[in-house]
Amino acid sequence: MKSKFLSFQNGTTFYKIPIDDILFIQVKDDYCAIITGSYSCWMKITMQHLLELLPENQFYRVHRFYTVNLNLVTGVGKNFLLVQDQRIPVSRSLSPVFNEQFIKSS
Repeated sequence: MKSKFLSFQNGTTFYKIPIDDILFIQVKDDYCAIITGSYSCWMKITMQHLLELLPENQFYRVHRFYTVNLNLVTGVGKNFLLVQDQRIPVSRSLSPVFNEQFIKSS
């Protein structure tokens, strides 16, 4: 069983983020931004490695640059989804599959 927290060090700062608070993860260059409702933090890690630390049934990679917390998706459009008030792009190849899964889980 994986931890309920994502714990890591970034420079001289230590973080302990509740996994359920993570809205989505965004990739830029060699860094990942972990976005919560109240803050974001950047860390030098690959998306693949970060996904290995998170529960696979809770997080889904919807785009080359984005992974979302499935429990917090509030809406789905043609090529985007909503996580709270944030609009997240969904790749064209994954959009139909994700939309179908979202409707089934509703």
